[in-house]
Amino acid sequence: MWYHSCQHVEVHLEQLNLNDRLFGSRRKLAMKMTMYRKRISRASLVVLTASLLSACSLLTERPYPISDHSDGSRFYNRDGSDKGLSDISQFLWQSLWSESAWPESLPNPVPSAIPDRVEDGIRATYINHATILIQVDGMNILTDPIWSERASPVTFAGPKRIRAPGIEISDLPEIDLVLISHNHYDHLDTATLRQIRQQQNKQPVIVSGLGNAALLRSLGYGQVIELDWNNNTSVENATVHFVECQHRSARGVFDQMRTLWGSFVI
Repeated sequence: MWYHSCQHVEVHLEQLNLNDRLFGSRRKLAMKMTMYRKRISRASLVVLTASLLSACSLLTERPYPISDHSDGSRFYNRDGSDKGLSDISQFLWQSLWSESAWPESLPNPVPSAIPDRVEDGIRATYINHATILIQVDGMNILTDPIWSERASPVTFAGPKRIRAPGIEISDLPEIDLVLISHNHYDHLDTATLRQIRQQQNKQPVIVSGLGNAALLRSLGYGQVIELDWNNNTSVENATVHFVECQHRSARGVFDQMRTLWGSFVI
């Protein structure tokens, strides 16, 4: 009886060893995937919580003009192309598992020196994402500036850059006008805007869509101009037009479409 039991134990051990050789790599892969999902879930939870707190702190009732793209409190794409949170979540989840691996970092070419002003002609310096320094007719214009490591409400989680900005923020000339197209974290970067304000004596004018003035003023900017679609304003010797585009806005879950997005024509 004892010998028979030992035979069974040996057979089971041999089977387990065989299974481990055949399926060990698959189990290891499954364990790694589970670990990555847990890490992503934790990071997503942190970013979501921070977004909720950030959005809640900025939510107020704003009496916007009722129009074909606003009901007085929220804005809409006029062609009906608005996407809900479920659509966005599905897109992000599918993108997360279908994207190929990103490199840890990529180098930049050595930038050329940035002039203080450009009086003749026009010079455009691409910095990153939607950040462009436009120098024309003696004016320095900066669009959607972001120098932060992450496009996120927190510094330790969220999408992280793999390429440094094309120039250092300290190498910027004195900025006269900042254009903010909408309030997503990769376009309205509060840390960058604070640093720009602190490193120059002249206070830049900021032009953005309806609903962003309170946040921008909290960063130290006194000259903030909000525009509706198809409106314009004059800044020094330039006329800035805010025009329609298809997009959306939010810095959290509860402030969806509460501020207006748009494009610029100068």
